[in-house]
Amino acid sequence: MKKHISTIITVIVFVTGLSLLLYPTVSNYWNSLHQTKAVANYSDAMEKMDKQKKQDAIDAAKAYNEACYRMPGVLHRRKKN
Repeated sequence: MKKHISTIITVIVFVTGLSLLLYPTVSNYWNSLHQTKAVANYSDAMEKMDKQKKQDAIDAAKAYNEACYRMPGVLHRRKKN
């Protein structure tokens, strides 16, 4: 019975160690796969979008950036008294 327990503990320790060693590699592969799909979908959407919609999106982004810049807070330093 003690031999079975020590074998089970050894297997658990081995699997845990292997999981810890392989996690970065598997995680990197998984994220790379999803990022590649996201970029491909974005590229397809941009190719299908006409010039007017692209320009509208750029104008909206510029307006948003200007509004963020004009708001006091993160982008502005407060004057010291």
